[in-house]
Amino acid sequence: MTRQRKIFFSIFLFFVLTVSLIFWQSQNIIDWAKLVNYVPPAKIKTLADQDTMNSYTRKLFYLNKPAILTGSQFSTQCPNSASTISTILGCYHPDQRGIFLFKVANPELNGVEQVTAAHEVLHCIWARLSPSDKKTVGDMLTSFYNTGLKDPAVKSEISIYQQTEPGSVLDEMSSTFGTEIADLPPGLNAYYAKYFANRMTIVGYSAGYKSVFIKYQNKVKEADQKLSDLKIQIDSNQKSLNSNQTLINIQRSAMQNLIANNLIEQYNADVPSFNRLVNDYNVLVNKTQALIDEYNQLIVARNQDALVFDDLSNQLNSNLRTLKAN
Repeated sequence: MTRQRKIFFSIFLFFVLTVSLIFWQSQNIIDWAKLVNYVPPAKIKTLADQDTMNSYTRKLFYLNKPAILTGSQFSTQCPNSASTISTILGCYHPDQRGIFLFKVANPELNGVEQVTAAHEVLHCIWARLSPSDKKTVGDMLTSFYNTGLKDPAVKSEISIYQQTEPGSVLDEMSSTFGTEIADLPPGLNAYYAKYFANRMTIVGYSAGYKSVFIKYQNKVKEADQKLSDLKIQIDSNQKSLNSNQTLINIQRSAMQNLIANNLIEQYNADVPSFNRLVNDYNVLVNKTQALIDEYNQLIVARNQDALVFDDLSNQLNSNLRTLKAN
């Protein structure tokens, strides 16, 4: 081979390798170009940190220019076509058209935005899986759903997706299981470990804000049971009071007849039993009134807890609209 041909061959080989490298790394080059001037807002970076996103996951998160929105801005970006059975706290538009998160300001609900951010970025990750990887991960998700999933709330979430997004159930399983289920099979744990340094941090956020709802639900449930028990006792006492009142009236009438017939000795003999009957009646009246007071106070507390629960729920309801005054 002549020197000239060697040079030509070397240049040709370099060209082929360069083109191959560019083709192989084309997606990374495109991603780099899109992010070269991007500086994530402080809150967005904090969410990525809190969710322990690794460099690849963080890149996909930032590529979608995440935004935290409220009210009509959020509803415009994340319209809920299934508003009658679900509400949404975030959405992902494919092809880097955006990740949008619903703003939750209440500190009691800390964790909602973190879980939603992780949920949506897992959609980005799913979108970039190869068909064979989707098959592998999908089989693991389906197996866990069929044999290992115990959480009724998560089962309910998946059933909603089966109704509203039947073509994306595996995608939704991937995002939901990864952010809400602590105990997963080793294969799924290994899958999520590729993208988050500590997935349990995200699951902890999920458990944290869910526990707030469970707390108020349990308080209302316990109050309802106590109110039911108190009502049974009050009704029983009231029946006893009515019966005792009848006996008192009968005995009072009989004693008045004794006085009218000048049967003083018999009257005096009956006075102690009559007084005991009256005293027992008054004691039961006081006990019943105390139960009624307790019942009324418990209703106030129960209704307050129910209002707090409803208010917290409404704060996560992106379908609600704020009306402007005229």
